[in-house]
Amino acid sequence: MADFIESFAGLLTALAALCTGLAALIHARRAFLKDRKDPQKTGDLRRPRPLTVLAFVFGLIAVGVSAFMLGSWMYPRVPELPRAAILSPSPGAAVASGVVVSGNAGAIPAGSRLWLVVHPMNGVGWWPQGEPVVPVPPSGTWQQKAFLGGPVGQRFQIALVLASADASLAFEQYLERAATTGDYPARPLPAGATPLASVDVVKAGP
Repeated sequence: MADFIESFAGLLTALAALCTGLAALIHARRAFLKDRKDPQKTGDLRRPRPLTVLAFVFGLIAVGVSAFMLGSWMYPRVPELPRAAILSPSPGAAVASGVVVSGNAGAIPAGSRLWLVVHPMNGVGWWPQGEPVVPVPPSGTWQQKAFLGGPVGQRFQIALVLASADASLAFEQYLERAATTGDYPARPLPAGATPLASVDVVKAGP
């Protein structure tokens, strides 16, 4: 609702600027034609009064500004979509149980966070890893360690997910409970957690 009100207010402002600009141009034209008909001005037709020129310039500026505002309203700027990549390890790599994962990310929406999660390919559920991933500006590079359980030869999917505030809170609460109980059960991704990038690896050792 707030976005609609803001958009409607912008449209009204643009229309008001357009009407003001057109009124100024019409006034300038009438003033110029009046000067042409004035017999005392016949010898100076090419030099309109300063106020006429000022009204004409103001009208052009107002019409230009209104055209820009109407264009912005009709064709709003599309927000940049979140982007992320996992650059290491490479797909299908044989890795240790504690593997350093790295990549880059950008255009993360305000209030959202990135989390690294792992998932056994022949199982269900995910395990969030440690703490939120924090890309380092300006390149957006990041690095975090992931821990893979299960036997050697187990295949895992490591994913970077974009988590809303609620989803991030769910990850944090899971890790707090697990640290207290020592039990780390697999859980489905919470609502608001969207995978942005992933890589499949094989656990090759401890």
